[in-house]
Amino acid sequence: ENLAECGRIQLLSESGWTLEKLLEEEISFRPLKCFVSFLEQQSMNAELLTKSILYPQENGQLHYSTQISNVNSPKTACNIEMLFEPIKKKKKFNLFGASTEKSPFTFDKIKKFSESCSRISTPYVPNYSERNILGVLPVSSYWRILEECRWDFTHKLGITLDYIRKENTTMFYMGGTFQFHKEILAGEKLKIYTWIDQIDKIWVYMRQDCINEKTKELKLSLRGKLLIVSLDKARPKRADEHLIRFYKKYTE
Repeated sequence: ENLAECGRIQLLSESGWTLEKLLEEEISFRPLKCFVSFLEQQSMNAELLTKSILYPQENGQLHYSTQISNVNSPKTACNIEMLFEPIKKKKKFNLFGASTEKSPFTFDKIKKFSESCSRISTPYVPNYSERNILGVLPVSSYWRILEECRWDFTHKLGITLDYIRKENTTMFYMGGTFQFHKEILAGEKLKIYTWIDQIDKIWVYMRQDCINEKTKELKLSLRGKLLIVSLDKARPKRADEHLIRFYKKYTE
């Protein structure tokens, strides 16, 4: 996401909206929706290439499409679709006027929690030091909040490294769809709920909702996609009855 953010900043700068101009006019960008898909695993010290395209929307929103690949491979390693709303002095703002381009991507909707299963909750407070030059939390911080809480979910279920080795099974996070309901502020006291939406063959679909701990206002939702993998074969494996029973209490 940090690489994608660099591409977005460069595109804006080439269109005349430099960081200096954005700061001068007090413009920031509120994330609305995001889709990410990890397609090819990368190793340390890999040299990556980022390609970003901006599609200004008729309503003033900005849709960015970013593909990240290894310079030594023709395959796309990661695909990120982002939808932002420009904000100027706390009001919606159109950066490009009547200039619009049709977006090539449609974001999936995330259904509300059915209240049919238990969930694990995790408290979280974003750091003030995570804010970017525009004074807001970057999208990578939103990602980090949910990632930390996914780890807390597995920790509270007792999924340790020894347990993973014993069961010969792990799961790789392959991406997901994010819906940003309200801006998350640095220092805001949050509570994140994590549970399983669905287990389907080799896939586990995980859901997360982030709320303000005091007001209960929904801030962020995610439907993530995890691949079930056999450790010894390093290949995808179908969910067995033991895995399904293990997560049953937390599965819708």
